[in-house]
Amino acid sequence: MHTASPRLTGRERALLLGALALLSCSTLAFQVLQVVVLSLQLFPEAAFLVVSLSMLGLGSGGSLATALVRRRTFVSPLGPLWGCAIGFSIAVLGAMVATSRMHGLLALIVVNTLPYVFVGLFLALVFAAWTERANQMYFFDLLAAGLGCPLVVVLLNRLADAGLVTITLAATGALAALLLGAAVSPRRALAAALVLGAVLALVPRTGTLFAFGPDSQKFYGQQHKTSNTPDVKYYYDNELQDANTTHSWGKMRYAEVTLQGQGQANANGHGYLYDARGRPLADVITTTYTTRPYTTTYGYDTADRLSSVTYPDPQNTPEQVTVGYNTQGMGL
Repeated sequence: MHTASPRLTGRERALLLGALALLSCSTLAFQVLQVVVLSLQLFPEAAFLVVSLSMLGLGSGGSLATALVRRRTFVSPLGPLWGCAIGFSIAVLGAMVATSRMHGLLALIVVNTLPYVFVGLFLALVFAAWTERANQMYFFDLLAAGLGCPLVVVLLNRLADAGLVTITLAATGALAALLLGAAVSPRRALAAALVLGAVLALVPRTGTLFAFGPDSQKFYGQQHKTSNTPDVKYYYDNELQDANTTHSWGKMRYAEVTLQGQGQANANGHGYLYDARGRPLADVITTTYTTRPYTTTYGYDTADRLSSVTYPDPQNTPEQVTVGYNTQGMGL
């Protein structure tokens, strides 16, 4: 039996469309962010999980919407839509915080599916409640989603911090809730504003809140002899507290053959430095046989191709090898 769609004033319709656009934009941006983060946290092929995660979450949200519509537990969908936007904002933030600290596949699937459940519920309620305006709703949904993809790429390049991008997306979800709250009641608008403020207040704490990077325990070499002292240690990301200057986020920073495990004769270290674009900038080798480090540096041309290598010896006049390319890009 067909029921009449809830009536909306012009102001309420504008606020609903604005919230729909913001949520769709941040959802697609979140998908792109997941591709980057999961390929780092697990392995590059894990990026393909994102499509499955989004379909699972959206479908689950749609099923929940069906149950809610059948039970008619609400008078106006605007209230539940407000709750979905708030849930999405919190779920995005929680998912990325958890993802940055976990490497188990099952746990990552669960936390990264949850934000899509709220989006699926939101979209299903919107299209079920205002069927006669489905074309208009779908237009705003697709347009905003299309904008979200390039926008998140720009954010990742500009901010160079997945944590800040996560906070931006969570704030966008809270802003959508604020628009819906303005259409529902002052109390809900105030609650959404408080959530938005709380999310933005996390900006100075991104360095401690998020710990993106591969699982160093997977690459942590230990060869026990007569004690539990490791022979080799690997350091990633900001484990040496200098990632902001060495640009080692998501990369190996230092490899060490330990003095305690291998003794004076074999102990050495190999440090890795990167430029702001993530390209290897220098390798620094230290040994117990010498008092100076052996540093090899790398230079690049405007096409990101290796153009020079400077070796550590001779110390006073280091040897430098340059690389040229022909018009086909082949090294000469």
